[in-house]
Amino acid sequence: MSDEKMLPCPFCGWVEPKLVTIRDGRVAQCPNCGARGAACFHGPSNMPSANSRAVLAWNTRTPSPDSGERMREALALKAIKAVTATAMDGAKALSRIMAIATSAGVKEQYSE
Repeated sequence: MSDEKMLPCPFCGWVEPKLVTIRDGRVAQCPNCGARGAACFHGPSNMPSANSRAVLAWNTRTPSPDSGERMREALALKAIKAVTATAMDGAKALSRIMAIATSAGVKEQYSE
């Protein structure tokens, strides 16, 4: 594993992105929203490790201006699908949707 610290996800703010093994390499991925960095493949011994390059790629990328909004919309849709699939009562459903919205960084206040 790389000794370098990975920055939080630039899309959802998750503070513990992971290095994931892919065929012949590594990629940084957010377990919360699924965002991925560039795939980094193993190379010759004179190159930095695939782990180090994957962390560097994750830490230096920049999200597009509307990526945060798209991610919030995707998480909101995920929340709605989860609620409708389990036939939750109204209060429990609202609580679940707000928990997912909060994890996505939605700041608006809602009241019943």
